[in-house]
Amino acid sequence: LDRSGAAVEVHRQPISRSVSDPAALEALRPPATGEPSKEDAPKSMTTPAAGRRYRKPRGNLIHKVREKMGERRTRKEQRRGRTGTWHGEDVSPFKSKKSSSQNNLSDLQWIQEQNLRLLEDQSRLQSVHMEAQLMTVRANEIYHRIGEAQKEIIKLRKALAQSEDRLRRDLNDLDETRGRMQKLQVDALNASQAVVNSIQRMNDADSRSTNDAMHVSARPSPPESEISELSLDDGPAAFEIPPGDTILPPPRPRAASAPTTLRIESFMRVDDLDMEHKDAPAGSVGTRVNGEATKKHRGLIFVDHHITPILQKLSRLGYEIAVDESARFAPTKDTERLIAKYRTMPFDDNSLDHWPVKSWKAAHGKDILVWTGNVSHSYFGSDWPVVKTRCLVNTSPRSLIEFMMDSSRIKEYNKMSQGREDLLRIQEGLDTTESESLYGFAGDCKIVKALNKPKLIPKTIETLSLMYSQPLTNAPPGAYMTVTRSVFENDSGEHKSPSANTIRSEMLLGVTIFRPANVEHTVTEMTNITHVFSPGVPEMLARRAAPSSALNVMREIQNVFAK
Repeated sequence: LDRSGAAVEVHRQPISRSVSDPAALEALRPPATGEPSKEDAPKSMTTPAAGRRYRKPRGNLIHKVREKMGERRTRKEQRRGRTGTWHGEDVSPFKSKKSSSQNNLSDLQWIQEQNLRLLEDQSRLQSVHMEAQLMTVRANEIYHRIGEAQKEIIKLRKALAQSEDRLRRDLNDLDETRGRMQKLQVDALNASQAVVNSIQRMNDADSRSTNDAMHVSARPSPPESEISELSLDDGPAAFEIPPGDTILPPPRPRAASAPTTLRIESFMRVDDLDMEHKDAPAGSVGTRVNGEATKKHRGLIFVDHHITPILQKLSRLGYEIAVDESARFAPTKDTERLIAKYRTMPFDDNSLDHWPVKSWKAAHGKDILVWTGNVSHSYFGSDWPVVKTRCLVNTSPRSLIEFMMDSSRIKEYNKMSQGREDLLRIQEGLDTTESESLYGFAGDCKIVKALNKPKLIPKTIETLSLMYSQPLTNAPPGAYMTVTRSVFENDSGEHKSPSANTIRSEMLLGVTIFRPANVEHTVTEMTNITHVFSPGVPEMLARRAAPSSALNVMREIQNVFAK
């Protein structure tokens, strides 16, 4: 290397040696071809003459010294890890000094490359150390947050325990209050019964006194419809009993499970049912605020004492809407294509024999027909959409309606449902006739509470409705119908839910017709009408989501009975 560090090539002049000894020159001269040398000759041939000691020529000493030096260098290079080559170049003992200089230059380049790699590794190591320090800081922050969150969880658990204790005390107070209310109701019932008994006794006493007076005097006795005065201890008292009227109210529905804390009283909208005063007395319709009837509460009727006319008119209205095949209901695009296909292709899986509706658009195969429309009146909820769906189900109409009436199986076909509960059993049995009924109507009737949780709404939707199922009398044997409408606990008509996590929606009208599609009654054509008002759902969203939601329910029912 020069002063600047660059590699330079150095040439050495060979050292000339003068050999004056002829014997040494002779020994250095290579042997002739075919003539063995003295080293290769056997000892018998090189044995010196008698009396003289044999000495090898000194020329071979140079070769031996060079060989030993080469072996020593080879061993040194082997110890260094070199075995004859260095970076692809020969490093034998007899290589030239020029190649050795080139090897030194390549060694320097290799060392520089290694230094660069070492610097790169050191920089990477420093970056890794910095990242590790950042991760440590973040981990400490996370540990701190976890500690704070654990403290908050402990506080919330304490608050929850206190809330549970307060709730438990409130529930105990509520149970005590309910017990007192039930006791008061029993006392009131006993008191009313005592009043009725007193009235009957007074009437009997009046009749006896009248008969005695007729025997004593010839004056005519007053008619029963007139006011009769009786002498009591406190003085005269008058009771007016209109002819044909009854003192006791109609029989009350029995509860589905005993004991129950549900109020039996319920109210329903009847604006579109054309209820007459003879069916529903004026005292049961509407609500008066400050002595004046309000438009908000108009049309509510007390269901308990007028259950028979309500069910009759509700069934008639539901049947008329379900069998309406006019332009009142507009088909969706898919339904319109399916109906056009049915006109060109013959189908034999749905028979309309003996069906009274001639313009009926039957469903075939696994297709589901969907229509949307509106109701014909202008009362409450008239601006909300009505959805009609129709499809075939591989089971009998009786099996299908019993499946739909079973509240424990609603989750099998309604994926949004969180359960349905039978709150009040008014009358039980699809085969119950009018003569067998305590109220004068045929079929099964109950009040149910359903909970649904749509994906797009944060709260649960609650529906409290009356569900009435009966055989169809104006259709072929084996056909059934179910009608549903919401009821209220009072005559306010407000959609108030008892819980803050639920929204009370109103089933304005729900109708389902189960019609046998063949003679064997192994396939059922189901037609469903849905008219729902949800105060927490925008009307535009309801118009878009209602058809797809109704179609999904029908599809799930088909899947339940798929073969």
